[in-house]
Amino acid sequence: MFHPAIPRLPFLAWRLILWLAALFWVAYLVSSLWPHRPPNEAYRYFSPDFLQRAETYHRARRLAFAVDTLLGFALLAALAGTRAGAALDGWTRRVLGVGVSAGWGTWAPPGAGLRVWLAAALYVVILMLLQRLVSLPAAWYSGYCLEHRYGFSHQTLPAWGADVALSFVLNLAFYRSASLAVLALIARWPGGWWAPAAAMGIAVAAALIYLSPVIIDPLFYKFTPLPAGELRSELLAMADRAGIKVDEILVMNASVRTSKVNAYFTGLGGTRRIVLYDNLLKGYGREQVAAIVAHEMGHWRHAHVLKGFLFGALGIALGLFLLHWLLPGEQPVRGPRPALLPLLLLGLALLSFVSSPAQNGLSRSFERQADREVLRLLGAGPSYAQVQVRLARENLAQVSPPAFIYWFSYTHPSDLERIKAAEQRRP
Repeated sequence: MFHPAIPRLPFLAWRLILWLAALFWVAYLVSSLWPHRPPNEAYRYFSPDFLQRAETYHRARRLAFAVDTLLGFALLAALAGTRAGAALDGWTRRVLGVGVSAGWGTWAPPGAGLRVWLAAALYVVILMLLQRLVSLPAAWYSGYCLEHRYGFSHQTLPAWGADVALSFVLNLAFYRSASLAVLALIARWPGGWWAPAAAMGIAVAAALIYLSPVIIDPLFYKFTPLPAGELRSELLAMADRAGIKVDEILVMNASVRTSKVNAYFTGLGGTRRIVLYDNLLKGYGREQVAAIVAHEMGHWRHAHVLKGFLFGALGIALGLFLLHWLLPGEQPVRGPRPALLPLLLLGLALLSFVSSPAQNGLSRSFERQADREVLRLLGAGPSYAQVQVRLARENLAQVSPPAFIYWFSYTHPSDLERIKAAEQRRP
């Protein structure tokens, strides 16, 4: 996997990152397989049958994630500086008639021009197809089979496949452009490409957060304004008490795909909105919905999307700087180096994987802050605890996960933690 051009210190850093990722992956797998019994206090709120069923469901999902992660890493490692990767690069070049692959560097005849980049684009498309094929079995098992087995999914297999295909097309359109842009920056500024790449990545991330609610999300779901009535009036009055201006409270037709219940806050600036699953409105009373929306307003009031974006922007810049330092020092002869993409993607994936505890720890702190906002707005400590119990039951939550799983991968406090915290609060 490693090229002799990589200096000793970055080579040792690669080894450290790989060992840390391997340690986390093994710990995740062992924690998923090891029998786990919830604490006794969980039985105050949930039946033994529920807790066992939730444990089985989440264990299966975690095992699918572990296998998918390992296969994804293995694919990129198999193409990162290996003969297989060079062969793929060479084949795309021969197809377009633009020279040969030369390891980490490339050679192209004078006048090849656009064909060099077409070959690089073909390489990106093939790489993404391989990644999608490798991840498809785990996605099918966890996203379709398990959801049907436990009664959550309402989708037919063709409908699920159409969603997967649409997601792939959107990702292909985005990542192909991003990959070619990064290759262009490496070719133009091999000694400092990471800085403009980071600026580009941060700008694109901001654009996606801003535009996704109005462009991408409607491709998968239908969104309609919450109808006028007592609930809407109460929610708008609560927003006034929170000191925020809510332009839109939308209802998403989640029931066409799932029976799970949820609500979320999304967007930046003019695209900020609170979204409610239609399942939530069908089965929950006005006070319960208000408590759930108060939590989302807490995210809004404390600018958690913006803060998360700024934290992510720092991560993008730091990650690309580290990748620049970790990459081999050999300079390209001419044109793009698509053979570098698997190594770039592997590095990003590994860095994201080992930094998961920090990312998720920040997310949990945001969620706790939003939970506290419910009490401030509604004085709904005990009643909010009841809402959390009901949500956990209907979504088959693992209310108290294994310690490592919680530390490594949970974006929210555990349901048991949230229930106990809500019960202990007073207006």
